[in-house]
Amino acid sequence: MNWFLVAIGGAFGACARYACTLALQDYGLPSGVTTWVNILGAFVLGLCVGAGLKTNMAPVYLLLGVGFCGAFTTYSTFNIEMLELLEAEEYLRVIPILSLTLIGALISGGLGIYLGRVFRIA
Repeated sequence: MNWFLVAIGGAFGACARYACTLALQDYGLPSGVTTWVNILGAFVLGLCVGAGLKTNMAPVYLLLGVGFCGAFTTYSTFNIEMLELLEAEEYLRVIPILSLTLIGALISGGLGIYLGRVFRIA
C-alpha cells in the first residue's frame, strides 16, 4: 500500500509540475518555473512535516511528502538550468536565481513547518 501511495502522489506531483510549466512558461520568470515550483514544494513539504505527518511515515506523508513533493519539485532541473546559464556565461543571472531558490525555499519551508505546527493534524 505504501508504494501505491507514493506512486499516486508522484503521478499527481509530476502532472502538477507540468501544468505549472505550461501555465507560467511565458511570464519570463527567472529560471523558468523551476525556482517557483521548488519554493512551493518546500512550503508543502514543510506543512507536512510541521503537521506531524512524517511520524511513522504516515500514509498522508507518503502521498504528499514523498510522492507529490518528490515529483513536483526538482533539483536536477534546477541544476541543469544553472549549468546551462554558466556555460552561456550568464553569471549575472545565476546569482539571483540561486539566491532566490535557496533563500525562498528555506523561508517557505520554515513557514510551512510553522503553519503545520499551528494547525497540527497528526
